[in-house]
Amino acid sequence: MTHASLGLCFVLLAFLSGERLLAQGITGTIAGNVTDASGATIADATVTVTQTETNTIRKVTTSDTGSFTVTQLAPGHYTVQVDHAGFQTFRQLGITLAIDQTIQLSPVLPNGEVTQTVEVTGAGNTIQTQDSSIGTVVESQAIQNTPLNGRLGLMGLISLAPGIQGVGAQDQLATRGITFAAGTGSRSSYGGLTSTLDGVTNQEVTLQRAEPEVPSLDAISQFKVLSNGAPAEFGQPAALIVVSASGANQFHGGALEYNRSKGMGAKAYFSGANPRPPYQRNEFGANLSGPILIPHVYNGRNKSFFFVAYEGFRLTQSYADNTQQPTALMRQGIFTEFSGNITNPSTGTAFANKTIPTANQNAVSLKLLSLLYPNPTTSGTGVNTYEQVQTTSTASRVSVRLDHQLTANDQLRFTFLRAFYGPSPTNGSTILQGGNAQDGEHNMNIILGWTHVFSPNLLLDTYGSFFHLPIYRTPQNYKTDFSSNIPGLGTGLIQGAPQITITNIQGVSESGSKDLEQVGQIGTSLTKIAGSHTIKGGFSYLYDNHWNISATSPQRGSFRFTGQYSGNAFADFLLGYPVTAVKPVPNDYVKRDISAQYAAYIQDDWKILRNLTINAGLRYDLQLFSDNLYRNTALYIPNLKQVVVFGNSYPSAAIPSFLTSIPITLSSTANLPNNVFSYLGQNKKNFAPRLGFAYEVKPNTVLRGAFGIYYNLLPASYITTAPFANLPFSGSQTFNNSSGSTPSFSMSNAFSGTGSFAANPSVLAQASTTTPYTEQYNLALEHQFAGNWTVRVGYAGQHNLKQNNYGGSGNYAPNINLPSNPVLIKNGSVTAQSLNLVQPFSTISLNMAPIFHRTMNALQVGAHRAYHNGMAFG
Repeated sequence: MTHASLGLCFVLLAFLSGERLLAQGITGTIAGNVTDASGATIADATVTVTQTETNTIRKVTTSDTGSFTVTQLAPGHYTVQVDHAGFQTFRQLGITLAIDQTIQLSPVLPNGEVTQTVEVTGAGNTIQTQDSSIGTVVESQAIQNTPLNGRLGLMGLISLAPGIQGVGAQDQLATRGITFAAGTGSRSSYGGLTSTLDGVTNQEVTLQRAEPEVPSLDAISQFKVLSNGAPAEFGQPAALIVVSASGANQFHGGALEYNRSKGMGAKAYFSGANPRPPYQRNEFGANLSGPILIPHVYNGRNKSFFFVAYEGFRLTQSYADNTQQPTALMRQGIFTEFSGNITNPSTGTAFANKTIPTANQNAVSLKLLSLLYPNPTTSGTGVNTYEQVQTTSTASRVSVRLDHQLTANDQLRFTFLRAFYGPSPTNGSTILQGGNAQDGEHNMNIILGWTHVFSPNLLLDTYGSFFHLPIYRTPQNYKTDFSSNIPGLGTGLIQGAPQITITNIQGVSESGSKDLEQVGQIGTSLTKIAGSHTIKGGFSYLYDNHWNISATSPQRGSFRFTGQYSGNAFADFLLGYPVTAVKPVPNDYVKRDISAQYAAYIQDDWKILRNLTINAGLRYDLQLFSDNLYRNTALYIPNLKQVVVFGNSYPSAAIPSFLTSIPITLSSTANLPNNVFSYLGQNKKNFAPRLGFAYEVKPNTVLRGAFGIYYNLLPASYITTAPFANLPFSGSQTFNNSSGSTPSFSMSNAFSGTGSFAANPSVLAQASTTTPYTEQYNLALEHQFAGNWTVRVGYAGQHNLKQNNYGGSGNYAPNINLPSNPVLIKNGSVTAQSLNLVQPFSTISLNMAPIFHRTMNALQVGAHRAYHNGMAFG
């Protein structure tokens, strides 16, 4: 079945069920029971809910039991008015609604005329009386007024939620995604934490890792950390839900400037007379919001609103590099600082005066010396180079939020986020090598949404988004073409320094990669309120397209100098005589991962009694991976004891020597599918039930509990590691110099011979596709005291099952080629390789093995006070 046909099936399921997939918990609900002064319920009363900021109005009628529910309301401030003939009008002001919150009201209508009004100020119950999940909402006032060390992201604010540990520093650049422990004291594995922005997925899907890139703090309305018992609309056991700020009928604006320099900081105790190192931190920004007004053309009050924000960050600082470099004399070929002679490998005699003549110094080595090894700052042959390396990191982000009331029953929303993190330099081993010249991410997020009200009890929500994320990890020496300096090295897509190892000298190594991830997502949803039931259900589809280019190990070649030929390692380097030279084949690793995620769910929040609500739901997740577009796909198949290349013929990228030196065959010959994921299988049984309750023991006291199963969707980047980067398509060609005293090649012709590939290579196998999952449970008691103080005491636990070796407790792949008799190896009678179960492989690593389980339990205690002006303390 194709991805498109599967998507059609899910869409039909969503609409036939008559339910909704609400956009990832970004709205709230106001509900209640209307009675008269005697306590009798009042049916057919008109309930009008008005958002204070925008004058947006929703109306419903009370049921036969006097109850009402107004759902899918944007977070903000509301006024509720209740009218019925023969009774005075009831109006409640100052209601503040948060993300995913249900506020329960109890309007009482005295007998009298409708023209008479009973006015109440207050928010109703601030504790959740109908929700079994555990979470914490941080509102805009707390976001903007909490003292923070920097404004780069939400890291410090996330820590305000009970049970959250392992969050990154507030002042760090918000790149590379985030994981943290949500409610159980153990860091969330990949696929165990999601983040959303305005209701759509906001994460690096290829790694199943939450994405922290959000609008500036002033442009965030609220966010919620949902740590346990998430309803069926959420796939992961923990969620970070972020809602951007919307405009209102009044214009608002602000600007900020924050500066910290070295003059404001204390001097390091041991710095002595040295000056303070460079430090300049500058954060600045502005925002403006209000109605969309075009004089004499359009008046958007009560209808169209905007919120735009910009924030910038610049940080100049330095770091210390203390390394051992060749001395000034050594760089000239003079080794009088060392005892012993320096041997001329060509003659077998010592160089006069321990000095290597210029004519004997290798031109390739001299070029590498000038490019990669800084001059020492002090004398001596030990650590002799002390550098203060200055770097400047930058970040800029702009966000736009638009909201438009198209008709009384139709609302449109639009969010645009553009964030530039770097690319900035990162620390290297020295000022000349080892770091990244450009390190950063350029994020773009576009979100569209449409809400339609068919009736007060039936609402449609549809959304779509596009996420564009280029990632740069550019080596420090990317502008230098080392292939023109080292004969035979070959060019690569990721330029940078090669790996050079010289005994007792700081090593040289640079990695580097480029990524581009593009994520498209759509979802459609309905909400149906039927008496005491609020039934939800729906569908979403997400398509992830990820490209990766990285330098194959050893990046841009490897050269090792030990002193075997001259008696001194650096002398060998000057002479150009490595012990080994290793060349990667191919020079670069190019991969494209494509995956699709389908989700459908149904949930019923049933208020079975006035003080008891049952939350029951069922979710289905389907994740499908596409085969390698470049056809370079292979796996070791244990029952065949062979490497299988998936296809009808060997691609041109296959390394010829492996085709003859290892047991290898084609999938067509082995009667296996030509598609690797048809062989591995794709899990289609990811059904996740959820069940919870909320019991109002007495007014202002709630006992809640929940159990749910959550599937940790697999990271495409990891599930494709083994089949897309395996023998016979990846290896390293080793050129061994003479084992005697006279070298057979130099840096001028290090790769001129045939070289050799490993006689006993490592190979990768992969377990059948198994989706890890989490069983999560909680039981908590919450009470609201006078003065809007709430205290929660509860237990939260989870059991992670079938976690694989990339997303679970460890980060290693089991070796299924272990020696058959380790006792003989210990005795030294045979080699380990000779006893390996499958020859000629040294190790056979089992990738994505679902072998990890872990159980976590936590006692959580939290206190929180909400103030009428939106401020909070907790």
